[in-house]
Amino acid sequence: MRWLVLILGGPTLFALGRVLFALLVSWVVPWRRVAWQLTPLLVLPWAGGWPPLLVAAVVALALAGHIFVPAGDRETAPGLNVRRTEDG
Repeated sequence: MRWLVLILGGPTLFALGRVLFALLVSWVVPWRRVAWQLTPLLVLPWAGGWPPLLVAAVVALALAGHIFVPAGDRETAPGLNVRRTEDG
């Protein structure tokens, strides 16, 4: 069970951080990216009996989909929208 947590833990933290960053920057939740991360969680009940290499391959596939498949609407705006106040 420890290896299962190890294989799934790092990529899950990465994906969570990426989604939170996109949410913080643009207030848009990238649902397609979130859906890719559900793939390893869907096979989790059976993954305990699988070889670690197969579980790592499923996680790698989900990470590749998370990174390379477009998220639909633009997650971030081009450039920074800096608002200037009249005070300063």
